[in-house]
Parts: sequence; structure tokens; C-alpha cells
Amino acid sequence: MSRALGLFDRHKKIATQAYFRNTNNKFEIVDVRTREEYENEHISGALLVPLNQLKNTRFHAQPDTTAVFHCHSGRRTQQNQMELRDWAVLNGFKDVRFMIGGIEEWKGWGFPTVVPLMRPKPLRYLAT
Repeated sequence: MSRALGLFDRHKKIATQAYFRNTNNKFEIVDVRTREEYENEHISGALLVPLNQLKNTRFHAQPDTTAVFHCHSGRRTQQNQMELRDWAVLNGFKDVRFMIGGIEEWKGWGFPTVVPLMRPKPLRYLAT
């Protein structure tokens, strides 16, 4: 998969490393994975908007902010880019980008993620 900034079906896609290392970019990372995927690991500060809840979720974007959509590998954002673009426009984003390679690419470039501490499972007691 190309790592260069370019166009994908008339919508912009981004190379993770280059875009996020540019501190002049104002963006909101939007995670379209399931809540379970998000809770297992996510990009710090990412807004969770699962694809199956997109139509019922509203967000007020700050002026001049770009929506950067990501999933696990980039496949879900690629397959749903028209719907995601429409959601971003409806919620006031100035631009829309799709993260190449998703959270896996993000981690591959050495960017951090949030992984919760393991919660101990409750003990089950047998009646005696």
C-alpha cells in the first residue's frame, strides 16, 4: 500500500507518519471501530464513533479542523468513505482524511496507543 499523500476515490487519504508529525495540522482523530475494539486499545484522544452508530452520533467540530478517520487496518474507512465524509461535513469539519493502514499503521510508525490495565476477573465461589 502506498505511503504517499494522494487521492482515493476523490477523497483524501493520508500517510500516517508525515501527517501527524506536522504540528501545524489541526485534526480530530475519529475511530470507527467497535466499542470493544476501542476499549482494548485506542489512540489517545480519539473520538469513538462506531460505524453502526454513525447516523445517530453528532459532534460539533472546532473551526478549521480536519476529521481523520481510522479503523484497524484501513479497510472499513475505505469501504465507508462516502458515509464518513457526509458525517464529517454534517458535523462541521473543514476537511476529511482517511488514515492509511489504520491503528496498525499508527503503531508501526511508533506512535503510542492507550491500552487499559488488565482488570482481574471476578472470582467465582462454589457453594459448599
